[in-house]
Amino acid sequence: MTSRRIGLLGGTFDPIHLGHVELAALAQRTLNLTELLVIPANVPPHRTKPLTSSFHRFAMTALAVAGRPGWRASDVELRHEAPSYTTTTLGRFHQQGYEPGELFFLIGADAFARIPRPHHRSF
Repeated sequence: MTSRRIGLLGGTFDPIHLGHVELAALAQRTLNLTELLVIPANVPPHRTKPLTSSFHRFAMTALAVAGRPGWRASDVELRHEAPSYTTTTLGRFHQQGYEPGELFFLIGADAFARIPRPHHRSF
């Protein structure tokens, strides 16, 4: 039995660019991903509202992944009006039968830099 190894790359993609595509391609090769889903956010909670409509951002994403084996654009976040939180999206994949060990969360350096860091005390 072949195990699924699903890469999930979310983002605003306003617009999607070579940095996103190269990150995903590197992750696909390095992690031996069987599938790679590129997921445009509908309502990004930690950024300003995108300039481009979600319809057009999805279309750009679909064009960027076209012809790449195992890649597809996913509208999982676009089907909901609520803010696009990663935990909510991962929960939706779990509800669809994906196991935690099958999912590989990919994040760009710009988004990673915005993750709040806990404050540590010196003792």
